[in-house]
Amino acid sequence: MANERKIIVHIATSADGYIARPDGDLEWLTKRPAPKGFYGIGKFMNSIDTKLLGRKTYDLSVQMGAPFGTKTPHYVFSRRPAPASLPAGVAFVSEAIGAFAKRLRTGDGQGQGHLDDGWRRDHRFFP
Repeated sequence: MANERKIIVHIATSADGYIARPDGDLEWLTKRPAPKGFYGIGKFMNSIDTKLLGRKTYDLSVQMGAPFGTKTPHYVFSRRPAPASLPAGVAFVSEAIGAFAKRLRTGDGQGQGHLDDGWRRDHRFFP
């Protein structure tokens, strides 16, 4: 157990505790100026070798033109079927996130896992 990989939860929230406006708008987050070094996010992302996303986060990432690729696998948790066409390196997962996370933590990998999603999903990682 001493060699378990970490899974780090990364969530941007507003001061009132919301990730998005009721209509799903994220302008408060995406339209602000990016400071030099962007709070160290580049260094952090270079330590990640696996990304875990919820379906809404994935869909928004696709709309925003986020890069996907085979260097960093992306696992998307969803109860709905996967789209007919997926970018390289993206796989949809329908199993319980806790069981998947346990396998990921004890599996091969040099970096950390990164959960980029809302609170409704990440609380299931913890007992």
